[in-house]
Amino acid sequence: MTFQFQMPATQANETRAQELLTDIVGAEKELARLQAEADSYAGGLTKALAESSVATQRQTVAMLKQGYYVAHYGLVMPTMKYSDGSGVASAGGAPDESTAELDTALGEPTKEPFYITVFKAGGREIVGSWGISRSKSEIDDSPVINASLPTRDIDPSESPKEWFLLGCNEGEPRAIVITDTYLLAYDDVVDAVYRFDDSPAESDNWSVSTTNQAAGYWGKRAHTFIEKLRGKKKLAVQLTESDGDQSRYSFNLNGVDNVIEILAIECGWSGLLATKDEILKAQRTLKNLNFYKGGADGQWGPGSRSALIEFQKSKGLQPTGLLDKLTKTALGL
Repeated sequence: MTFQFQMPATQANETRAQELLTDIVGAEKELARLQAEADSYAGGLTKALAESSVATQRQTVAMLKQGYYVAHYGLVMPTMKYSDGSGVASAGGAPDESTAELDTALGEPTKEPFYITVFKAGGREIVGSWGISRSKSEIDDSPVINASLPTRDIDPSESPKEWFLLGCNEGEPRAIVITDTYLLAYDDVVDAVYRFDDSPAESDNWSVSTTNQAAGYWGKRAHTFIEKLRGKKKLAVQLTESDGDQSRYSFNLNGVDNVIEILAIECGWSGLLATKDEILKAQRTLKNLNFYKGGADGQWGPGSRSALIEFQKSKGLQPTGLLDKLTKTALGL
């Protein structure tokens, strides 16, 4: 098998390169701080969560450095094609197993108890099996929130290197699997097959991060995927790289519903907090109470949000403009 690397050129931008250099210095200082914090823990869940923050920050540093190379040298990072004598491989490669076969191959749902716990450890919030870390964007001070979940298949004495991560960064949602390998991707995607509990497996193309060490969904597609996580106990994932290599990951989703609500509130994801039917009922109730002047259409827009904020203030609730559990109870939903 031979490999062909293509490295097209783009316009160099030295001003942007210098800005990125400044960002890289700050990001590397933060990485050193996070690493020192992680090293201060002897082990256990707190250390594992600290290590997840280190892994995320390493990815940030790598992305900034890649951006610097593009801006400074006028190069686009390479894409890879391969050939075994019969021509260039098709996008995403070809999985060896069918989706139906993977229904069995990805395993049975976990039989572990489903507990919900929320507490603080090492400056991080622990929700079920998840660790939640918070910071602010250096660009606009918007919340950067990461809820990370280690893979189930790890030695308890070791820190996990593979994670499932939900979060938001500068308003963009993401739902990704962080791997400990370099993912070979064609056109920046890999073939993914995933399965919730004992439901039939589903297949899709997953975007690959600029570091090639994470794959999943960003933006609107992340919202859609996160909605599917509600009420689930286990997620099994198989990724197929462009060279046909496959890797599998399994996650116990203990506490995922609580995590989704926390992220929806803090990231401003109103659509993840209520169904269309609940939004319709909320709009009608707010209208009857003279808080809302618009029509009930099931769409949560600025008018609905403003009306809900006034209602929340009248009830002594946090004025978020979001339909969280306490607000829905107050509205009688």
